[in-house]
Formats: sequence, structure tokens, C-alpha cells
Amino acid sequence: MTANRRNFLKVVGLGFASSAFGAQSANAATPSTATIESSDLSVTVATDFPRIIEYAHTPTGGLLYGTSASLSTLLIDGTEYTPSVSSTVRDGAIEYRLAVPSIAVTIDCSIRVSGSIVAFTVTDIQEGGSRMVHTLEIPEHNLVSVRDSQPDATLAATDFSVDGSKNGDYVVSVADGSVQSSPDGSPYAFVSTDTVAAGVETNAFGPLQNDEGQDPDRLAVQTVDSGSYKRTGIWSQPWRYRESDTDDIVELPWAKVAIAGDKNGDGTVNWQDGAIAFREIMYNPPGVEETKKRVAQYITHNFGSTATTPFLAALDGVKRAYLVTDGLGQFIELKGYQSEGHDSAHPDYGGNYNRRAGGREDLRTLIQRGEAFNAEFGVHLNATESYPEATGFDGDLVDFDSEGWRWLDQSYYNDHHYDLTSGRLQRRLEQLRSEVPEENLSFIYLDVYYANGWNAYKTATLMHDLGWDTTTEFPQTWERFSVWSHWATDIDYGPDSSRGINSTIIRFIRFHQKDVFVGTELLPVPEMVGWQGWSGEHDFTQFVETVFDRNLPIKFLKHHEIVRWTDDTVTFTDDVELSNASGRRTITRNDRTVYDDGAYLLQWSANDGQNQRLYHWNPDGGETTWELPAPPWRNKRWLECYKLTDTGRVHETTLQPSNGSVTIDAEAGTPYVVYCSRKGGNPDK
Repeated sequence: MTANRRNFLKVVGLGFASSAFGAQSANAATPSTATIESSDLSVTVATDFPRIIEYAHTPTGGLLYGTSASLSTLLIDGTEYTPSVSSTVRDGAIEYRLAVPSIAVTIDCSIRVSGSIVAFTVTDIQEGGSRMVHTLEIPEHNLVSVRDSQPDATLAATDFSVDGSKNGDYVVSVADGSVQSSPDGSPYAFVSTDTVAAGVETNAFGPLQNDEGQDPDRLAVQTVDSGSYKRTGIWSQPWRYRESDTDDIVELPWAKVAIAGDKNGDGTVNWQDGAIAFREIMYNPPGVEETKKRVAQYITHNFGSTATTPFLAALDGVKRAYLVTDGLGQFIELKGYQSEGHDSAHPDYGGNYNRRAGGREDLRTLIQRGEAFNAEFGVHLNATESYPEATGFDGDLVDFDSEGWRWLDQSYYNDHHYDLTSGRLQRRLEQLRSEVPEENLSFIYLDVYYANGWNAYKTATLMHDLGWDTTTEFPQTWERFSVWSHWATDIDYGPDSSRGINSTIIRFIRFHQKDVFVGTELLPVPEMVGWQGWSGEHDFTQFVETVFDRNLPIKFLKHHEIVRWTDDTVTFTDDVELSNASGRRTITRNDRTVYDDGAYLLQWSANDGQNQRLYHWNPDGGETTWELPAPPWRNKRWLECYKLTDTGRVHETTLQPSNGSVTIDAEAGTPYVVYCSRKGGNPDK
């Protein structure tokens, strides 16, 4: 954390009270300004350089600012230029052409407003000479800002530089914040007043040196003193348009601002309203829609030539887990699928399968057959280290002066950048995909990965292009792309350990999308139990308990987005609420209690709403009474209750609802499933 940040005098809470305030009047129009409008916004822009001056939010009458001072320069590859600028206003946008004749570069860009979103977009970069553009930066390009003269003017942002045992968020009053000589970095940042809030997204990677071991701070945040007021603004870090060694184009630069009033209807405006609006503009990696379905998480483990969990034995385990969960989604990482097992022969991805565990043929059988049991698989890869026994090991890739992990043979660190720019990483990934083409091999777990910046972007893009979701060990260094983290979920590290991302802001935004967070007493995280050999664990009973006692209620919540968070209550969409205000943790939906201090009757569906059922769990056992959900459940005279075992459903009893409720007498720590009608036999696959 920077000295400037530590010097903030007043840290306010995650929410704050509103106060009566009318919008400040807009700047008077001058020949160098224009107005672009949508149904929700009137945006004053400069015509002589891409710059937002202020926003008037029509639904609330609220006002936000952009950059008040004139701008005229940009940085191309770190060198400052003053371009000639022409602009045209049309159709809710202003289009600019920035020409730099000295290097024969022309940049076309626009500021466009649509609804409550304003986008700055580079639409074309033309290079007329030998000079190619690699990076682009607009210094002090405050895309949105607030002033201390505005009631409740506040900055909320998060800092990855703190360790996971501490919450990295800081929510500070602009009036009491320290003036900064240079901007801080942050991956997520919001400004707000008592009437309106805003967040910024960008496709920048972070600081330009940010390729290895740096924090992924995509945004610049700074508080300055203009003399008559203090202003806190947010803008994009420099964009990388081209990779420096290969000259491959990345993406055309863009940044977006989402603006909102009281989005969650709690009578106040703060960062949470901005975070809800931010979901409309944020980057979403592949796999985020699947997270809520991935309930039963575990690792199959083969190590040191022992093949303790052969692939076909792992398939038997998949069937067993399917039966005891009545088909809940399984998310299975295969450690040691290649060579002699876990941490052997990296970086061989294909062509070197664990023959003692069954080889490529049995691996494919596991993945193919596992799909019928609602199981998806990922393999443990390593792009950071190489082992001497690997066929892909050579001196061009590794640094012999940089030793890595030494669990078995001594490993050596790879040159990430060379691995990517030479095409070697891509060829290894393509070999694996061609040799194991099953769609149900759905994710890659990338071990001990430290890269950010272009290296991380390119690695993730290669995997996404081959149809894989991306997961990793360390949640912070691949935060933008990873949907699951080993450290954040492994029960071997202890419940609610500090190994995940510790940020209320990011949890608020992405809780429904990712399993990468540190848990809290109010809102725990899913856990993974290595009952198929990982960490020497073979306790199937513990696996079942973790799935039902912990993961299923959390995944139920992940079907809904967070809209409000207080000290003792989290409110979700669809009228779902999690609370421990009474001293007991409860979950309600439509004011109906579905979870009470560990016991629950939760509605669940698979296959996009088909196969509706209710899961019941009571860690203490005994009779509990539950109000039934809406029809068809409330319309039934009889319901069928089954005990779940690792050999399948066992019909327990026929339940007779009364006054819209049902009473279940359960054994302690035993899963049950309730259907509207009798179910047939268990699947024989």
C-alpha cells in the first residue's frame, strides 16, 4: 500500500447515508465543447481532444465530472506527442481523428453514450511509415471523477498488494483523502456522490512493466487539489496494442464508464450501486456461467509412479459421487495425468500420458464416460517450470540459474515470454487438445503461475481459443481470467483460509461467477475435498459432508447476483437474502426460509430448469418443517423423499404436505432429495 493511501485521514464504511443534494449546474458551453446524449445521460465533451468534461444523469439529476483541465498530449510507446485533432459529433457520439505526422500515425477514436454507459473506444490505428504502435497512454485522462464540494463524494477501490488475511478494499471520503503526486493502481474502482455512482472498465492489462509478478492494476486512481476543490478521478492504465517482440496486435484500446443511481433500492447511493451497474460493462471470461453448477469439487491424484488413482478407478469414483449427490455437477482436477504422475515431466502436455494410470486411452474413457454423470474435467499443467525428464525440456526454454520446485527432480523456471512468443506453448496446448479432444475436458488448471500483463492475457487467450476455461493456483495473479483457484478452495489449507482474494468489492461484483475468494463468517466459500488421493485423503464421508453442509447452499446463492451487502446481511437478486442478524445464519427466498443454521430444504434444477428437486440436509437430524416453494410443489398432495447413498436413491417415505409446508424427519448428516413424484431406478451406466 502506498504512503499516499496510508495517509487518508478518514475511512468510511462500505455503505454511507445519503443527504439531500441537487445536481450542480453544468459548465457553460464554449466553442471547444459539445454535448452527446442518451435517454439517461447528457455528457459534455471537449471537441479539441478526447476528453469527458461532465455527466448529467437524467433519472436522478446527479452530476459527475471527467477531466476539467485541458488535455493535448498522448504517449505512444512511452514518448509524448501532441497530435493535431479533428472531431465530428453525430448519433450520440463524438468521433476524433488524432494525427501525429512526425511518425505517420493516425488514431481514430470516439466517445459514445448509450443508456447509462459511456465508452471511449479506439476504432482504428493507421501506421503510414515504419513506426508501429505498441502502447498507448493518455496521462491524467480522468474518465470519471468527483469533487469534495459534492455531498458524500467518495472513492471505493481495492488493493491487491495486501495479503489475503486482510481485506484489500479502501472506501474513502474525497474531502478527507490525501492529495497524491502520482496515481495509485487498482483493478476495480468506483466514485459516488449522494445521488449517483460510477465504475470504470478497461481492456488495459495494467502498468506496462506488468508482465511478471506484478499486481493486475488496470485502473489509475488519483486525488488532486485544483485550488478550489479536491478531485478524485479514475482512468485507464496504458494500453498495450501490440506485443513488443512479435508485433502481434492485441486489441484496439477501450474503456467504459457505467453510471447509476440507487440501483439496489436501499434509499442510498454508494459504491454498491456503481458495482451493480459495472456488471453491464465488465469483462467476463469463459466459464463464469458454469460456476454455479460446479458443486462437487475434488482432485484425483497420481504421484511418483504409484498410480494410486487409475483413470478407470477415477471413473468409478465419478459414478459414486453422482449417485450420492443425485447428479450434482462435479468439477474434477486431474493431477498427474501425464508421465509418472503429479509434478513429473512438465511442460509435456500431450504425447506423454501416465501409462501406469491407464494411458491416453483410459484418460479419454474417463472424460467421455464422465460426461454422462454430470462431471467435467481439467488437467494440471505447468507453464512456469520444466523438469529434466520432460521431452519438452531444453536450454532455450529454461533458465538453469533459476531453480524451481524440487519435490522430485529439480525443476528450472521457464522463460514465459519466450515460451509464448516462440509459439512453443501454443503447440503444446494444441497437441493436448488434438489428442484429447473431448469437449468435457473443459478447463485447464495452471499451477504456480505468476504472470500478469500480456503474458497472462496471451496464455489465457490460447486456452480460451481451444475451448478451455482457465483456473490456477494463485487467485490474484490471474484474477481477470481465472474462474477457480486451488488455494481458495482446498480444504487441506483450512476452512476460510487467507489464500483467496480478500475483497468485499470484488466478491460483491463476481461472487456468482468465481470460486477464488476468501470466505467470511457470513458468506463462506465452496471447498474441495481430495477424497481420490490428493493430500493422501480418501475420506468419502468427509467429501459428502462438504458437498451438502457447505457447497450446495453456497452454489444455491451463486445462482443469484449480490445487490446489497451490510455487516450482517447479503441481499441477492430474485428476493434471496443471507443473514446472521438473528445470531443464526439463514437464507430466505421470497421471505420463505430455505436454510436455517445448517439445515435446509433447497430447490435445485439441472439441465436449464428440468429435473426439479428439493435437497434436504440436517447436520443434527430430527424433524424440521419447511414451507414449500411455489407450484408445482404446493399443489401436490404427496411428495416422495429419498435418502441418498453412494449406491443411489433409496425411497425413504412419502411426505404429505399440510398448509403449504412439509415436515421431514432426517438422520443426522444424511442427504435427502424430494421429488414431486416417484422416480425410477438409479442410472446404470
